[in-house]
Amino acid sequence: MDTSEASSSSPTHDEILSLLVHRTYDPNIVVQLEQYLSCQLQNTQPYVLDANRTLLKLYQFFPHLRKDGDGVVSNILFLSLLQFPDSAEHIGSLRCLIPERVQSKEPCATIVRCAELLDNCQLAEFWTTYHTLPSVISETASAESLTVSNNLLIEAASSPITLHQLRTSILALLSYTYRVAPLSVLLTSLDLASADAVGEFLKTLEKEEKGEVCFERMEND
Repeated sequence: MDTSEASSSSPTHDEILSLLVHRTYDPNIVVQLEQYLSCQLQNTQPYVLDANRTLLKLYQFFPHLRKDGDGVVSNILFLSLLQFPDSAEHIGSLRCLIPERVQSKEPCATIVRCAELLDNCQLAEFWTTYHTLPSVISETASAESLTVSNNLLIEAASSPITLHQLRTSILALLSYTYRVAPLSVLLTSLDLASADAVGEFLKTLEKEEKGEVCFERMEND
């Protein structure tokens, strides 16, 4: 399918909100919800937890509509992971709608593990586990070809936009713990290799007091 055609036919944020109000339990909206899920992964539409949760509910009520195996489920969990520091709450509200056998399979299991590590502030281990996600997806699908959902997740997990979003959320968390964060903490927590890399990251953020203080102290150390 032509990408531009698919993109132009995808529902907008306002259209999705309207569907959630007026047609929540209508199985005919599954296609629109799946399309909107893809848009969220591609960063062309904002994240809507209720849309993704409604899609899972409709899969429960109408299992014959779930045509992409566990791929869509993994993608929904992944988007919730990106909502850190609220990721644990979001994933918790979704897991009750996902069979245990699916949660224990890859890549869902790795995504859930990443959320647990983030929630426990085990940031170094989080990044190590997170970076295995693309290979986990590929290996899981090795017996069969990668699905559209698999490819979307691999691209999203490796996207600079996604990595920036995670680092920004983690930096916000660090600001509650440190008035001035040591460089070693920043490197480990943000998964960056050098002071220059931290500086470039901070420069991309809006000028906030915490970010400026961290950067100034880092240069003096």
